[in-house]
Amino acid sequence: MRTLSLLLLFYSPFGLLRAETAITFTQVNTAEEWTAAVAKAEAADKLLFVDVYTDWCGYCKMMDRDVFALAEVGQQFNQQFINIKLDAETEFGEKFAYQYGVDGFPTYLFLDAKEELVGEIGGYVEAAPFVDETNRIVNRARLLPELKAKAEAGQLNAKELRQYAVVLYDQDPVEARRLADQALEDLTLADVQDADNFPFLMEFGYDVKGPVWPLVFQNAEAVKTSLGEENFEAYLGRVYNGGLAYALTRKQPAYLEAVIEEVLPVYLPDTEEQAEAAFITRKIYLGNNAHVDDYRTLVESYADEHAAEDPNFWYNQAFEVVEDYNEGNMLTLAFPWLDQYLGEHPGDFDGLTLYAYGLAISGDYAAAKSKGQAALEVAHDVQEADMIQQILDMIDQAQGGDN
Repeated sequence: MRTLSLLLLFYSPFGLLRAETAITFTQVNTAEEWTAAVAKAEAADKLLFVDVYTDWCGYCKMMDRDVFALAEVGQQFNQQFINIKLDAETEFGEKFAYQYGVDGFPTYLFLDAKEELVGEIGGYVEAAPFVDETNRIVNRARLLPELKAKAEAGQLNAKELRQYAVVLYDQDPVEARRLADQALEDLTLADVQDADNFPFLMEFGYDVKGPVWPLVFQNAEAVKTSLGEENFEAYLGRVYNGGLAYALTRKQPAYLEAVIEEVLPVYLPDTEEQAEAAFITRKIYLGNNAHVDDYRTLVESYADEHAAEDPNFWYNQAFEVVEDYNEGNMLTLAFPWLDQYLGEHPGDFDGLTLYAYGLAISGDYAAAKSKGQAALEVAHDVQEADMIQQILDMIDQAQGGDN
């Protein structure tokens, strides 16, 4: 499908439960009001739920409308928390946001009565996953004092050490990582297969070059049976994403190859799916690191075997470059691929429009206008004509700004 975006509409039971019991918030604007809220949380033995927002934040308003207005959400939060709204642009709010490292909005902080952070959620999140993450934070916060006391007394067993590292992470990630590294040294296959340790694996045991992955890789079916298919696939996804992220940020091709050669075959037993996934994974690595020649070689080699299966192959490759890697020399890859596509699909509106847009980004306004005019001539309806006209207008504005 040659579609720039896809809107997915989800049915959710949360959508049927509006308005009657929304979250009841207390607005806090001063240090005195904050002190009173903390005292209230301590007296009620509840956590503080703090909605850090700004007046101009669109997602903040969407969360108020789509999530916090729902009866099921409101009922749970009103029972479990002292709910606070805090404007990050007031004098007190600015200091509060700085203290807790808030740098984006909305940010939702979960604090105990000692004002220590026990969890955080950022951005717009739909109701069901927001409640799920909240429950995870609450459960960890309940376990933390007991495990912390045992840790200070030196009384944690091996399983409790792993559990403590997980629940401590939101509050003290450095110490949690130190404890996790200690726990990883002694992890056995039996520990990996123990479902109680699954949160630990997801938090700390997903390094494709670490001690856990070889145990999973060499005993995949046994681990899958023990953890269940859903958890097993979630773990594989964590290993894949973590390995690819490390390869990208640290420029470590060894991690890339481990992800492709070890993780993908376990996750995708079908060899055709493996080949496509490996192709996509290598493109992500090469594209993000701007390896132009290697990216071109990879795509053209893959095309020799697979382009015939997809009539839109060259369009899709060009689209990815224009959309994701449109700076520097990477963008030059798109144009010969669009020539190839338009040679196979003469006068194709989508191809001409993408070509015009790519050329405009590259600064070749004359060529961009030529492709744009060609697209306008083959537009199928008013909507397509309006879309390409907007691109032509933007090209004129950019061209005028350069003069």
